[in-house]
Amino acid sequence: MSIKLTGTETVHRFAALDALRGLAVLMVVYDHLFAVAGERFAGAAFEPVPLVRQHVTGPLGIIQDFGWLGVCLFFLISGFVILHAARRESMGTFVVRRVCRIGPPLVLAVGVVAVIDAAQGTSRPLTDYLLGASLLGYLTVPQVIVLGVGWTLVIEVIFYALVALAIPLLRGRGVAVGVAAITLVAALICLVARDFGASFFLFAASATYLPVLLMGSVIYLARQGLCRVWVAVLLFAANWFLFAWAIASIHTAFQPLTNSYLLSLVYALGIFGLCIDRTMPRFLHLGGLISYSLYLLHGTIGFAVVQWLTPHTGPAPWLPWLSTLLVVAASAAMWRWVERPSIDFARRWLQPEPGALQARPVMLRGSGSGKSIP
Repeated sequence: MSIKLTGTETVHRFAALDALRGLAVLMVVYDHLFAVAGERFAGAAFEPVPLVRQHVTGPLGIIQDFGWLGVCLFFLISGFVILHAARRESMGTFVVRRVCRIGPPLVLAVGVVAVIDAAQGTSRPLTDYLLGASLLGYLTVPQVIVLGVGWTLVIEVIFYALVALAIPLLRGRGVAVGVAAITLVAALICLVARDFGASFFLFAASATYLPVLLMGSVIYLARQGLCRVWVAVLLFAANWFLFAWAIASIHTAFQPLTNSYLLSLVYALGIFGLCIDRTMPRFLHLGGLISYSLYLLHGTIGFAVVQWLTPHTGPAPWLPWLSTLLVVAASAAMWRWVERPSIDFARRWLQPEPGALQARPVMLRGSGSGKSIP
C-alpha cells in the first residue's frame, strides 16, 4: 500500500517491519534465556545453544548467540520509522509521543524488578529504581544498572532527542541535510568522548551506536526517493565508518572478528533489506506487537523463573521454554494494559496537526492493533 504525501514523495507501509521486530526480540530472548540464563544459573547453556553454536553462529561469526544481531535489527528499524515520524510531526508532538511510548512500560518494568528484588531479599535504595526508570543510572559513576536491557533505550532516547532537534531540517526535500547534521553531531560526541569526564564518556559510549540507527534512516531516504543515490551512498558510508571508528576507539574489545559487532551488523542489514518487502509469518507479527514489553520483561521475569526453578529441577531442558512462555504471557498483558493505553492517551491528548498525514504510518510497535503511533 502507498500513500501520496507532498510533492513527489510517496509513503509506503512496510508491514514486514512488524515481523522483523518480532524476529529481533526473539533473537534477544533466545540469547538471554537459553544461553545466558543457562550459563548463569544451570552451569551451561540450555539446548539447542551448543548445537547452534557449533553449526551456525560459530561458523558464521555471529556473536552473543544472536543477541547483538537482534539489537542491530531493532536499531535499523527504529532509524527507519523514526525518521518517517519526524517528517510528519511537530517537535512537541514528536516528543510527547516518544515519552508516552517508552515511559509507562519502562516504569512498570522497573517496578517488576523491585518486586523480584523484594522476593529475593535484594535490598536497593529507592534512588536506584528512580535512576533505572529515568535511564540516568547508565550515565552515573559508578553506573546503577536496574534493568539490564536499558542500555539500548539510552541509545534510542539520545537518537530521539537529536531527531527532535533536527525536525526543522527534516521537512521537505532537504531531509538528507538533517540526517547529515545528526551524523555530524554523533561524530563530534565520539570525538570528544574523553574530554569532559566520566559521565560524558558513558554518554558518548551510548552515542557510539547512533550510526546504526542512522543507517536505517538512510535506507528510508533511499527507498522514499528523498535524496540522490550518491547522497544516500555517501551518508551510509559515513555512518558505517563512523561506527567502525567509534567502536575501535571507545569499545575497544568489540572490533576483532572473534567478537565483531560489524559482522553482525552486515547480517542485520542483509536481513533488513531482504525482508522489508516480503510476507512474513504471522507469529512474527504477533511478536512484533508485544516486542517492546517482551524486550523489557524477559530478562527480569525469565531469569527469575530459571533461577528459582533450577535448584528444584536441575538444568531441565524445558526451563527456558517455560520461562519464555511465561514472559510472553506477561508481555501480552503489559501491552494490553499499559503500552496500548499510553499510546491511545497520547493520541487523544494531541490534536491532529494541520496538513498531517491522516493515514496509518509506516510501522510502529503496536501496529497490529490498528491504533499504533511511531
